[in-house]
Amino acid sequence: MYKRCITDKTGLEPRKLFNLVQFLMYDKKFKGRVTVEETLQILFVRHGRDRLDDEIKAIFGDDEKNNDGTEKEITYG
Repeated sequence: MYKRCITDKTGLEPRKLFNLVQFLMYDKKFKGRVTVEETLQILFVRHGRDRLDDEIKAIFGDDEKNNDGTEKEITYG
């Protein structure tokens, strides 16, 4: 599924299913959310080191922590 989705130029591959499966792979504690650190792993695999910083800023903004000092998290949905 990975190779088919990343090389798909037609838009016919199940990209949302791929994203869900990848999210579930990195949600190791089954909390329904992924931390910044776990997101770094996903983005490194998907985009490589060159675009990693830009992708992190696009998702989380400039800070990796919330105002109360806890690590930011994303949820699927």
